[in-house]
Amino acid sequence: MKLSLTLLKPFLGLELEIINSTDPTLIGKKGLIVFESRNMFGILLYSKTTTKNKIIYVAKDICIFKIKLSKKRVIIVNGKELVNRFMKLRKYGRKRR
Repeated sequence: MKLSLTLLKPFLGLELEIINSTDPTLIGKKGLIVFESRNMFGILLYSKTTTKNKIIYVAKDICIFKIKLSKKRVIIVNGKELVNRFMKLRKYGRKRR
């Protein structure tokens, strides 16, 4: 499968919302991406009631994400397409040299 160039950019610091998941407790969670590994996102949750920050770690392959790239640009992507993205990034970087 060929990834689009949009998915080859880093996601750290972008806003993310989980719109569907096999784990029903994750649906509707939104926040900033503060950690990204090959299989997981670390999300700093927004909380209106408390000032305490909470980071949750979510597996990419069980969710469908809505990621806000800029003020006008939002993508909806299945997390299964994002798994192992770093391996493809490394290969892409080697080819461009």
